[in-house]
Amino acid sequence: MKKLTFAVLGGGAGGLAMAADMTLAGFDVGLYELPEFAGNVQAIRQRGGIDVTGAVNGHARLARASCDPAEIIPQAEVIMVAVPAFGHEAFVRQCLPYLQDGQILVFNTGYYASLRFRELLRSAGKSNVLLAETMILPYTGRVIGPAQVHVDGKKKHLALAALPATRTGEVLDRLIPAYPGLKAAGSVLETSLNNLNLMGHVRSPC
Repeated sequence: MKKLTFAVLGGGAGGLAMAADMTLAGFDVGLYELPEFAGNVQAIRQRGGIDVTGAVNGHARLARASCDPAEIIPQAEVIMVAVPAFGHEAFVRQCLPYLQDGQILVFNTGYYASLRFRELLRSAGKSNVLLAETMILPYTGRVIGPAQVHVDGKKKHLALAALPATRTGEVLDRLIPAYPGLKAAGSVLETSLNNLNLMGHVRSPC
């Protein structure tokens, strides 16, 4: 069976971990980074890939890495957004002209992203791109150097929902070969309301 082609958006800890893990698992992966963070792509090219340690370990030679979305997005069947919520819109707008019918756009973590960007995609004539989101990023880790990431852990169970929810099973069927621990959430409201970051990142005002 032919393996999926992925695009990973973002060259931070989450994006590096995700791109490296899927590449080492045998998937075709391209990484897109915003032009203002071109150093992340340059580092990947200089090292010939991403060095990952910890719960995921190895040297991952990505198929592609670029700050030009035209080089990454059209070739992907699944596009994985792996940046914090404040970066979602910048990546979506950069990639919007290159999105194609039938692609799946997955936000990791969601933060209501499917609801926030549904109308933007519709107005751009991209309503046949299927939106989905996970409850939280599949990885915990940190960047330890240029194109180097340490993965502290990879989640064994992770909830995902599509918009509309009637297509969640379709997304799971596509993604489970890469992420066997995915399970169906009732809706994109559930994935965001149960987001573990809301508890894990709370800080006392004192």
